[in-house]
Amino acid sequence: SMLIEYYNKYYSGDDFESEIRYIDSSNLTVKDSSRLAEVFIDNGMYNAAYEILEKYGYVMMLPAKLLKVIVYILEGYKREYNRFLVELCEYTFTAHIYNETTLTYMIDYYNGPNSVMYRLWKSGCNFGVDVNALSERIIAQMLFTGEHTGQLTEVFTDYYDKVSVNVIIKAYIAYYAHYYLIKQKKANDIVFKVISDCFYNGIGMPHICLAAMLKEISKHPADRINDNNREELQKLLNELCNNDEIYHFYNSFKGYLEIPYNAYGVTVVEYIANPEYKVTIHYSVNDSGEYTDEIMKCTESGIFTKRFVLFHGDSLKYYFTENGNGETVNTEEKSFVSDNVDSEVPQGRLDRINDCLASKELHDMATLRRLMHGYCVENYVNEQLFKPMK
Repeated sequence: SMLIEYYNKYYSGDDFESEIRYIDSSNLTVKDSSRLAEVFIDNGMYNAAYEILEKYGYVMMLPAKLLKVIVYILEGYKREYNRFLVELCEYTFTAHIYNETTLTYMIDYYNGPNSVMYRLWKSGCNFGVDVNALSERIIAQMLFTGEHTGQLTEVFTDYYDKVSVNVIIKAYIAYYAHYYLIKQKKANDIVFKVISDCFYNGIGMPHICLAAMLKEISKHPADRINDNNREELQKLLNELCNNDEIYHFYNSFKGYLEIPYNAYGVTVVEYIANPEYKVTIHYSVNDSGEYTDEIMKCTESGIFTKRFVLFHGDSLKYYFTENGNGETVNTEEKSFVSDNVDSEVPQGRLDRINDCLASKELHDMATLRRLMHGYCVENYVNEQLFKPMK
């Protein structure tokens, strides 16, 4: 101990290697091992210092001196994964002591807390180091841990700008499409940008991504639908309806897109639950006093739906029963009154009937007669032109 302290504090010779034989390094304390490692480092004996560090640890070492050992080992011969080397790099990095060599090694191999991973990524970007491999690990880890922060968005945005669409990118947009559509939480703009890019470039992705994009567009259809994208969006809407994925927000497209026949004029009641559960809707139309029970259809993402054809003024009362995981849960009753008059120009007989009912409610008999005449004419023409198939 005293000999090591002497070499650590007072030795100034230039031939320390010849003095090593006087030192017994077989059973050192943590303090003495740290002092000895520092002596080795100060005399350029980095391999010997590394062996001491491997044997006794590094908790009392100065990060700046450790960095010299790490750089020597990495630049010399150890570039493959080594758990101890990764630990040394993490120790110096958390003390804000690092360089491009240690950053590159950590970017290749380090896994740890999200906060440290992000700071490592940020440092790598500042050094101009390729951080794509680290970005992938950060994205996967933050998605798995459910950490919805601006840091994840920042990492993903940078990653998306640098690579082509791959499984990591598809996992990210599918995760946030579910987060937006099922959890009903806000998703960042980059999510819809990537979904839109994939959609217009013909890159396949889960239907939940397409449904999420349509829902976002439905919030401002006048601003988001134009002559440049109308045809593609119409194809997408048709595809989802053909797949029997029909949602309430489709009604917002009226006047902007052609609503497919199986979604036109319907009121969709939705319930979100585990797709493996059974959900039953109990409903009564126009205060009939009797409730009808019906098992709801479910998309693969967990949106249970029931479609109703309701005319202007019709009322609907309903509640749900959710069965799953050995439990049965009944929800509170909800009510709804249809006000299905939202088009300046009627697009079909359902619209004309709703307009007639609204005119009757307002006691506008002149308009009612005109609308009834139009409906009868349209109904007669349809009967003459279209015959039921036998």
